[in-house]
Amino acid sequence: MSWAIDTPLLVGDVIFTAIAEIKVSAHTSGSTLGGVAEKRPLLFLLVREDDATAVDINGHRYEADEIELLYPGAIDQARQSTPRVP
Repeated sequence: MSWAIDTPLLVGDVIFTAIAEIKVSAHTSGSTLGGVAEKRPLLFLLVREDDATAVDINGHRYEADEIELLYPGAIDQARQSTPRVP
């Protein structure tokens, strides 16, 4: 499975983003190329300065250690890709 962090949104001191599953498929027929892409949210992530939590689409809550185990580097990626407003 491939996953990616959606564009993070900073509200106050909390980063909101989603971890999404990415599926891409390409097909050829003669000289024609076609493709399909699909993106589905897996977790909605809330990142604070010293903590992170998430909830999935079924309402299950995840703590930072669980998030890191399932999606290594996702929390740091969310922090690093969030634009900071002075």
